[in-house]
Amino acid sequence: MDALPEELIDNIISFVDHRFTLAILARTSRQLYRLATPWLYGHVTFPSQTNPAVFSTRLHHVASFLIRRPDLAAIVEEVTVDQPLRPVDEFRVFDCDELLDLDEVVSVAVDALATKGITDSSMVYYLRRNGDDAWLALLLAHLPNLKRLRRIVQMRAGDDYTRFVGLPPRKQPFTPLEKLMLVGPVGLGGSLQSGRRAIPTRTLMVEPDAPTLDDDVDMERRSMIHVVPHLHALKPKALYIYNMYTDDNVIPDIPFTRSDLESMKRRMADTPEWLWLPTKHLEMRRVSLQDEDVCTLLRECREVETIIFEHEGRSDLDIRRVALMLELHKDTLTRLLLNTFKSSGTPGIVCLRELTALKHLKIASTFIVDPGMNISRLLPPNITTLSIVKPRHQSIFLCSPIAAFLAVWQQFTPYLELVELEGWFALTGVYRGMVQCISAAEASGVELRIIENADIELPGTDIIRPGTEGGWGMEEDDYWPSRCSQTKRRPPQPYEPKRRRRLLDLNALKRIEGHELAAVIARAWGASHSS
Repeated sequence: MDALPEELIDNIISFVDHRFTLAILARTSRQLYRLATPWLYGHVTFPSQTNPAVFSTRLHHVASFLIRRPDLAAIVEEVTVDQPLRPVDEFRVFDCDELLDLDEVVSVAVDALATKGITDSSMVYYLRRNGDDAWLALLLAHLPNLKRLRRIVQMRAGDDYTRFVGLPPRKQPFTPLEKLMLVGPVGLGGSLQSGRRAIPTRTLMVEPDAPTLDDDVDMERRSMIHVVPHLHALKPKALYIYNMYTDDNVIPDIPFTRSDLESMKRRMADTPEWLWLPTKHLEMRRVSLQDEDVCTLLRECREVETIIFEHEGRSDLDIRRVALMLELHKDTLTRLLLNTFKSSGTPGIVCLRELTALKHLKIASTFIVDPGMNISRLLPPNITTLSIVKPRHQSIFLCSPIAAFLAVWQQFTPYLELVELEGWFALTGVYRGMVQCISAAEASGVELRIIENADIELPGTDIIRPGTEGGWGMEEDDYWPSRCSQTKRRPPQPYEPKRRRRLLDLNALKRIEGHELAAVIARAWGASHSS
């Protein structure tokens, strides 16, 4: 094979009628694969199927694949769509007026790319209303070199309607959104189809009469890979995901390992910038996602600056893979909040040492109190702010490793300026250990802040709003959405205030005697239990 001229091999490939056979042969040689790729992807065909669901599934899979592979999408020059005849029981009969409506869906996407782009909810609206045709429009929006679209719509048996549409050249995608908020509780598949509840009007204008798919159970059995095409259509600069989950029946995506990291970096270097998600701020609060979902979202972005990830453990999370994916953004990521209470992934968190651009880090104390874990070897070298969030059940184990780190931090993080401890402490033994941390911080010259979330009246000041060190996003909102059940069509729930945040006076804390501190905590526990 290597001895044959490439012109001869290319000529032989042109006589292969079956693409499936050509795809199998292409796997035998890198040279053959390179020569066969234009023949495999130059003309994409969606053949007619007896079952419309099979046609829809193939359309969704091919569209998702090409959107994730812009290098292959750039090869596509022609698309042929042979839509199936709908079953009689669906009362779906195509006429000339409806065909014009279907073509209008494609025209909207094409015109938007040729002019100023889509800035409202029109693409989401079409995806909800038109299904397959909107997916086709979304696919066309990501084929930069498409020259011809051939649509065959079966109106009745033996009667085909064929139309050739010439598409103008396109260089830029849709105009990015400033902010997109997806608010649950709902599965990932239903996030962009749940109307005003998922996309607030202050962020993205939603048409009042736009239908929803709240009753479509299958839409919620999706993973992040099904949401990514929607995000590419909207291209948000800031993405907020709140109280959302991955359905338990979702089949995990192909695992991402370190061996794939270098190829992913090469892809980032070779792919035009406008084909990536322009998301700079990525915030996920009270979510229960699989690590495949998080990795899929991170690898679709190119230059993320802020990542806030609060996982609540409804599904298993391999934090090692998530930390590995963060290396793709090591040159741009400056603020990271990683809050997970599963200690099984702690050894993999050493990948954080590679995040050389990181300045502000907030992590759960799970990574610090885990046996055998050295916090000094965990932290990125250039951070200036370290915040540690503590779950209640690890109170007694927190003070010793923190005090040890505060004594030697200059050797590992020379630019560190502030260490912040936040959590529900409310134990006499913990506060005695805090005195050791205060002394170590004063001796080493780093600022130490302790924020208590328990409702106890220790000397200090209530923090009404989260500061730049503690908030990192959503600072303009005074309340988080309340936690409510997973029941569909439940009316909007009232909002609940943020948890209490009290900045303690460290000098006053050192002067409190042990018996006085015990009395204060006992009164606080008694009041909370009686209420």
